[in-house]
Amino acid sequence: VNVDSLLSNYNYSKDLNERILKMQEDYRLDMTQRSNALRTELNDFQRKYEANAFLTTERAQQEGNRLQKKQELQNYAAKKEQELAAKQMELNGQLRDTIVAQLTTFNQTKGYQIIFSNTMGDNILLSNPAYDITAEFLEVLNKNYI
Repeated sequence: VNVDSLLSNYNYSKDLNERILKMQEDYRLDMTQRSNALRTELNDFQRKYEANAFLTTERAQQEGNRLQKKQELQNYAAKKEQELAAKQMELNGQLRDTIVAQLTTFNQTKGYQIIFSNTMGDNILLSNPAYDITAEFLEVLNKNYI
């Protein structure tokens, strides 16, 4: 089974990939908005500081808040990146489990003793195309995916 072809042509895989890309895009958009808001706040602070608009204690408090907000944004970004990676692992696991379950069912009628996976010629460098069951298995996968 050519894994690259399988993943790029299996509708479930495509849907999961789109979900992951959407989550990544949502994360990037969220981080851009949060970063822009913090940048605006920092620019306002800098402008007020340069205009001597702060009392000494007020300035110190503002400085502390600014540093805290930067750290909070970094913590938020790290947390979201971990959540995104965990979700991606979860979805990849679901995809793998689905493929293995479908392959097991598929093989009940075929009776293969072993089914090799091939990723861009990584494991199998040369084989007779007659032994490639990717297209046949892919047809079963997409037929069973609702």
